[in-house]
Parts: sequence; C-alpha cells; structure tokens
Amino acid sequence: MSTISKKHKAILLIFNRLGRLSLEVLMRFCAGPLIWTSIFLSLIFLALLGTWLYSSSLKYDREAATINDPAIKNAKLTEGRRWRIYAYIAWIIAVISLIVTFCFCSRIRLAIAVLKASAHFVQDTFSVVLVPPVMFVLLVLTFLYFIVIMTNRIKLPSARTDSTRS
Repeated sequence: MSTISKKHKAILLIFNRLGRLSLEVLMRFCAGPLIWTSIFLSLIFLALLGTWLYSSSLKYDREAATINDPAIKNAKLTEGRRWRIYAYIAWIIAVISLIVTFCFCSRIRLAIAVLKASAHFVQDTFSVVLVPPVMFVLLVLTFLYFIVIMTNRIKLPSARTDSTRS
C-alpha cells in the first residue's frame, strides 16, 4: 500500500513541477507575443466586422433596387443605412484602438515586463497561486453558512384557509 502512495506522490510532484515550469515559461517567454497578438487580432476583428457590416448594408441596397413598393423600399434602404452606420462605428473603434495602442506602446511594454517579473515571483513562491481559489471557496462556504442560518431563523407564517378563520 505504501508503494502506491509513493507512486502517487511522485506523479503529483512531477505534475506540480511541470505546471510550475509551463506557467513560468508561458508568462516569461510568451507574455509579449500573446499580448501583442491579442491586440493585433482585436484590431483585425474590428476591421473585419466593419467590412461584414458594410457588405450587409450593400445587400439591403441591392434588395431595395428590385422592390417597387415605396414603403418596403424605404424600409430596406433605412436598414441598409443602419448597417452602414454600424460598419463605420466598428471602423472608427478600430482606428481609435490602433491610435491608443501606438500611444500606449511603452506602457504595454512595461506591463509585459511586470508580467515577466511576476512570473519569477510565482516560480519562487508557487503557493501564492493557491490564495485566490482558496479564498473564493472560503467565501462561498461562509455565504452558504449564513444562508442556512438565516433560513432556519426566519419563521414563515403558516398558510391558513378560509375555513379555519371562523
């Protein structure tokens, strides 16, 4: 029986070391590329969203050109204008995000450096990673405890029927 527990301890120790190593490598060496890639992908997403919205607005314009009823034609043109406005808004947000990214480039590099320094700290004191989940579980247990106490303290009046009121 003791050999099984030693095997389990060895496996847990190996997974612990691999987890620490992967987190440290991810934070230290991949923080910069991950952050810059996420910024770049969000800008690409906004540009593509604007393009899709604009092409959808053109679809409504083409549909309106084939309709003879003025009310339906006007509704289609209004819908096309609405989609075009959404496209312009997406493109404006993309341009503003690009400008903000260029303006805060040094701050983003500083944030990446802070992430790399925190990776060193987490590697040295891995137990700090366990603090948030443990505190969350303790908080949930505390709330559940008080909910149970309060529901047992509150006595709801029993429902009476009309025949018992006389």
